[in-house]
Amino acid sequence: MSVLLSPMVYFTITGDNMTDRAKLPFSTATLPNIGSSNGTARVVTLGCDTFAVSDDLAPALAWLDAVAVVVYFGWLLWLLYHKIPRVERTLDARSVTPRDFAVEVNGLPPKLSGDQHSQYSALLEEHLEESIRCSRQKADLRTTDENGHQLKFVESISLVRDYRGKLLASRGRAAKQRSARLLEDKFKEGSVKEVKRDKAVAAYNKAVEKDLALKVPAHEDASVVRAFVTLRTDLDRDHLIFHYRMTQFSMLRLAACCHKTPLFFGKALKVGVAPEPSDIMWENQDIPLRSRNLRKALVFLIALGMLLISGALEASAKRVEKTVKDKQETWNCDNSSQVFAVEDQVFSAVNLTLEAALHLESQSFPSWVSVEFVNCFCKSQGIATVMGNETLQQSTSCEAWLSEELTVVGASIGATVVVVVVNVVLATVMRALAKFERPLSVSALQASVMTKVFVAMFINTALVIVVVNMYIGPLKSFFDGYTDFVPDWYLTVGAALILTMLTNSVSPHLSQLAKACFAGLQQRFSGALHREELADVYRYAEFDMPQHYAVNLVVLVTVVVYSPGMPVLIYIGCVNFVVSSLTDKYVLLRASCMPPMISADTAPGACGIGLFAGGA
Repeated sequence: MSVLLSPMVYFTITGDNMTDRAKLPFSTATLPNIGSSNGTARVVTLGCDTFAVSDDLAPALAWLDAVAVVVYFGWLLWLLYHKIPRVERTLDARSVTPRDFAVEVNGLPPKLSGDQHSQYSALLEEHLEESIRCSRQKADLRTTDENGHQLKFVESISLVRDYRGKLLASRGRAAKQRSARLLEDKFKEGSVKEVKRDKAVAAYNKAVEKDLALKVPAHEDASVVRAFVTLRTDLDRDHLIFHYRMTQFSMLRLAACCHKTPLFFGKALKVGVAPEPSDIMWENQDIPLRSRNLRKALVFLIALGMLLISGALEASAKRVEKTVKDKQETWNCDNSSQVFAVEDQVFSAVNLTLEAALHLESQSFPSWVSVEFVNCFCKSQGIATVMGNETLQQSTSCEAWLSEELTVVGASIGATVVVVVVNVVLATVMRALAKFERPLSVSALQASVMTKVFVAMFINTALVIVVVNMYIGPLKSFFDGYTDFVPDWYLTVGAALILTMLTNSVSPHLSQLAKACFAGLQQRFSGALHREELADVYRYAEFDMPQHYAVNLVVLVTVVVYSPGMPVLIYIGCVNFVVSSLTDKYVLLRASCMPPMISADTAPGACGIGLFAGGA
């Protein structure tokens, strides 16, 4: 894409159609700056030939952009349907893991009547054995041994029971117990005071009391949430999953009576491939579905509130810009009927010269001349010209105007800083909120973190700034901006977006590198002596893969969405991926622990987000 859009980048940078009106950096690296005006039309000069932008250049650039979009979609489809599945199949063929022989069974009845509940595992095993036997018979595979006895297909069943959140509470109690034990050992060594030791012991005892206060049913009486079933062969696993293929969707499970899938005490089971044991978050297994849904709703409200705060801060910057703009609109810069004389020369607002503007400082002219005409002159020169002219800098002619313009620039840059800071906060908060939802596996947690961080950061980076600066008639008091992507939109909003993207393409990756370097310094200068403290210091942190996916997705999707009008974003995206590749390689190989064995669902999910966002 960068190669195909290189001509567009060249023409936007070398053009001068918007140079005199640019306020922010990169304002001229946008589509309206292409070419220069010859009085009647915008033209581009290549060598000795001159081409009209609208008739000759625009169609060619549009076709290049269309081809770049096709390349983008082709690359994502190739990753999604060829590269990622091939790598997954290759890795799966090289290793044998418990996942190859296990299934996860959901949709189980919580309780069975009478004494049957105490025999839950045996009844479920009998039901699954019959299902596999039925599936093998349809495939013309034997179900008995040489002596005519029925073959056994299920090796073991692990029932997940509802302990009403006690598993998670037990994990917290274990952490407090570890802290109390550590302080007890250090107290014996004389390295900590008794008060600190007693505080940790009291916290542990309080956790124990809280854990014991939970009313948890006996193991055999507890409700069943789901089951993990280990089969004897991977072929039996495939047969069992195929047998329950029609119950993978909620609507089909509700209509289970309409197909031949057997029911287990009136319930249509949902059978799928089980995650790896290291991928399962056991402490969340007994969290009810209703509780997880309520947590998701609360997470949504918190994220929405943070985005509204970010939008309010950006709206404040927009309000400052609008105040200055409304004041400048009262200037009568285009009215040539009002004239005055300076040294026998007649001037108006449209032909005021530098010498005449400076001469106004020492003369007694009407207020509409000495203020309005000079401001019009300064506005026509632009910030770069005024700040680059020593004569104007030493005079007071453009001082008030320059102060107002720099206020607008400061507000725009401040809005950019707000976006970057809020993105950092959002990434941290979304990661904590994803854990708060209590997902059932590490893979689900990573997918949730990636999706939440991407959505929040993309809205904050690429959508809020557009919404704040748009014009909505019924809400004109709050949204009195641009009705379309006009040239002025690119000078203000587009330039601010480019500056934000340039910052976001470097800062997240360098912050990860800084964390890795800080961990190395902590190992060197921590001063830890106890074995458990040393283990904590020298244990590397996990590689934050979902956040890296989310940050790169934000850059990728923003570039694809806005590059037709701001093609320089293509090269900013290239900078992001180069920096990301170098820093991620170092952090992963030098400053991260061995990641757990999880599923490959995150990568296809990222490709799906890229396809959806690109199509939108």
